[in-house]
Amino acid sequence: MLVSRLLRGVVDVVRVAIEHDVTVCVQELLSASGTLNETLRLVQADASETVFQDYRKRTAEVLAAIYLDLVKPIIKDYPDLDPGH
Repeated sequence: MLVSRLLRGVVDVVRVAIEHDVTVCVQELLSASGTLNETLRLVQADASETVFQDYRKRTAEVLAAIYLDLVKPIIKDYPDLDPGH
């Protein structure tokens, strides 16, 4: 009985640690997305329209990959981390 309670306590501590790491990971991915989004203004200010449109298209592809391939699968397992939630 005591061992069972201790193991449950250890499992709870590990779960909290994993969820904290996952939260930090999602926050970092969203921060990276924000930084990429901010670069659009910089490129737009200094580049030709053609270069800007190409950069915007490629940036959108990277942002989509970050969300669809990295953030979305995490949110599927941890719905409380959904930034739109």
